[in-house]
Formats: sequence, C-alpha cells, structure tokens
Amino acid sequence: MNMPKANQNNILISLLIISLAWLAACTNPEATRRENLLVATELKEIGDYDGALVKLEILRAQSPQDVEVLELIGQVYLLKNDNTMAALFYEQAHEQSPQDIALLKQTIEILISADEPAAHLLEKLVDLDSSALSSELWTKLAQHRMAEKQIQGSLQAYLKSVPEKVSQTDSSTATALGRLFLLLDNPSQAEYWFKNATNSQNIDALDALFGLLEIKLSNSNWAHAEEVIAQLDERFPGAIDASDWAKARKQLQHWKDALATTKANLNNANKFSEEALTNVENTPNSAERSSTRDLIQANRSIKSDAIADFETMQKIANQPAILDETKEERHIEEKKNIEFRPPKPDFEILISNARNARFKGNSVNSIRFYWQALGQANNNPEIWDELSQVYLVDNQLANAETTALEAIRLSPSEIKYTINYLRIAQRNKPSNQFIAELETAYDRFPKNADIALSLARAYDKIANNTTAAEFMYKRFLEISPSHPLRTEAEAALERLR
Repeated sequence: MNMPKANQNNILISLLIISLAWLAACTNPEATRRENLLVATELKEIGDYDGALVKLEILRAQSPQDVEVLELIGQVYLLKNDNTMAALFYEQAHEQSPQDIALLKQTIEILISADEPAAHLLEKLVDLDSSALSSELWTKLAQHRMAEKQIQGSLQAYLKSVPEKVSQTDSSTATALGRLFLLLDNPSQAEYWFKNATNSQNIDALDALFGLLEIKLSNSNWAHAEEVIAQLDERFPGAIDASDWAKARKQLQHWKDALATTKANLNNANKFSEEALTNVENTPNSAERSSTRDLIQANRSIKSDAIADFETMQKIANQPAILDETKEERHIEEKKNIEFRPPKPDFEILISNARNARFKGNSVNSIRFYWQALGQANNNPEIWDELSQVYLVDNQLANAETTALEAIRLSPSEIKYTINYLRIAQRNKPSNQFIAELETAYDRFPKNADIALSLARAYDKIANNTTAAEFMYKRFLEISPSHPLRTEAEAALERLR
C-alpha cells in the first residue's frame, strides 16, 4: 500500500526536526543541562523524588562538580527526610564553591540536623563572615570549643549567642557561661550567670544552684551557702546528698555550732564583766586596788577566751567547702579505733528501695532514693523517667516536667519517655501548648498509634478542629488497624461526618 505523498513529506519533516534537535543538543550541552534540570525540578515539585534523583544522577555523572546539581540533589534528600544524604551532597556543593556564604551556612545547618560534625565549617564561617552566624550556631560552636577544652574561645562564642535582652538567655547557655567564668577565676561574673539560670524550670537550674553553692563555699560565705542549700533541698530533694557536695552539710553545721558557741561565750563574758564592775562599785576603798586587779585579770581572761573563739571561727571560715578528710579521719581511727565508714549503697539496692517506696505511696522516700541513685548514674534516662513519674503522682508538676525532659534528652529515640512527658504536659501546660507538644511528638514519631490517637483527641475535644481531628483518626486507623481503641476512633469519625 503506497503512502500518500503528503504523509511522506510530514514524516520527513518530523525526522528532520528531531535530527536538528538532537544535533542542537550535541552542539549546545548547556541547553540540554538546563532542560534536564527543569525536568528534575518539576518532578521534585510534584513529589516524584525518585524520578528527580534519576535525572539528577545522570547530570552528576556528566558533571560531578556541578554545584547546582549537587545542591538540588541535597534538596530532594531533605524532602525525603534523609538529612544524612542531604548533608553529604550539600558538603560536596560547598567544596566546589567554598566562598558562597549562604551555601556554607545552609550546609552547616543541615549537617547539624543530621547530627554530623560541623565544627570545622563553623570555624570557617566565623573567618569568612561572623555576622552570618545565628545565636544557635554560636552556641554549637561554643559547645564544640568547650569539648576541645578551648575555654576562652568557648566563652567568646557563648557570649556571642546571648540575645540583646540578657534576661532572655537560654538557661543552658547561662549555666555554661557560669561554669566558664568560674574556670577563668571570675566568680562575680560566674555568680551573675548562675543566678540567671536558677530561674529556669528545667534541669539547668540544678547545675546552676550547685555552681552558686561552690562559689559561696569557696568564699566561706556560710550564710549564703545555707540559703542555696535550702533552695536545692526544696527544688531537687536528695540532690545534694547524692552529689560531691554532701559533706557541705557537715561543714555548715560545724560553722553554725562554732558560731553559737562563740556567741554564748561572748554573752557570758559580757555578763561577767558587768557583774565585776558592779562589785567594784560596791567595794570599800580599802579593797579597791585588790578588786581592780582581779577585774583586770578577769577581763584579760575573758578577752583571751573571746580571741580564741574568733580564731577558731577564722579557721573554720578559711577551710575549703569539701575538706580532704583523709588525714583527720585516719587520726581519729588511730586514736579511737572505732570509726566505721559505711560503703556507698549498692545501685541496685537504691533503685529497689525507690521502687518499693513508690509502690507503697511514700513519694518522699522514693524521690530521695532516686536522687541517690542518680548520684551514681546521672546519665541513666530510665531513672530520670521513673523519678518524673513519682513527681507527677506527688503533684510536683514542674519537677516532673524537668526530669521527664532530662530522660528525653539522654535518649531522644525512646518513645516511652516522650509519652510520659506528654502525660505531664497535659496537666502542666495550657491547651494550645499541649497540642503543640503533641504535634511535635507526632512529627518525631509519625508511626506511633498512641501519639496519633492522642493528637486526634486533642484536635477533636480541645481545639474543636473537625478537619484535623478526622484526618488524625484516619491516620491512627492506618497505623494500627487492630488497635484495642479502634472502635473509639471509628465512632469519632462517624460522629464527625
């Protein structure tokens, strides 16, 4: 069958156009590159991330040093929630364009979000343009320098992170500044920052109070040290006894006893002096000289005793807060041979005692045992979590929240600690803040059915957001179709329709 001549001409024209386009592509590779980049970008925008990566990998194979391609690959991985791969490609892009400050800053932020080392690039950004660092980046740099024992450099970075309104300084930053100033032998500045941090409701307040205690004891300021100890006992019961400062109580009591003794001696001395003067006034002239001599001798004795008392007080005041008691205790043992020093309670026994006290409803003892256990293992998230539950039962909501957050900080991927924190937040936060906490938890654990259901309930019964509640109830059923509370979700969806 013969093809019409018009059709033959159309086919020839089409082939000619294709050939010319192919030839143009060969002679203009930049045009081809731009076209493929456009296609990859469009695929990214419609959510076809894998398709976009295929296109971009072809371009990268053709030009491994193409900054635009490397950065676009990084963007796609960010959208896929793969921050580690995104950081890899952003860092490669930065290596090809090392003077691009915006790219460098973005690379640093992605490395940090991926929990990858970024200190070397932070130092580079400081050299290129220190004004580009945000408060958060200065803090990260300060933490790195501190870990490297660069005390002065860490202090400078932390100070750069402080906001214009100093009272709004993050409590962890304030505590770190207090520690750094203390290391640099500047107790007045250290005290200022520690006091700033003690106003917080999180665990930083504990470290800040210990910092203040250290300053007061090192200056032999016993009266103020007693005030700090009272704050610690009120806000963090058992924390002192579980710490290296446990002996401070003994030293404080020693000072108070000596002070009481001195006051008593001075009162007795004044009373005796007054009585002696009265006797002199009532003594006949013939005996005046003898009585006066006795009075002078008595006053000398009184003065000598008072001086001895004050010298004792001075010795106490000059003693360090934590004494090296080895020599003293050895002397006592040699002299009396009856001194017995009990060993530290076994960790497992402390935990067992804490749990038993909690089971019996004795929150005070339970809290005390948990703090003693934390004195031996303060990096154990499970203990912090259990302590927070005791605080919750005892209705100490601020302490419950603080200790729950510490458990999450130590083990952020353990979901049970987040769920415990949400229970506390439900009682301790306004409705809008509680919903925000639930949303954050869902972002971190999007496949957890309990968090999804809790968020659905919050949208439904607190926020009255029907659309969001319906979406989350459906999401809950998708995550766990056989969940025991499935019927509740189905009933709620029926009601919301």
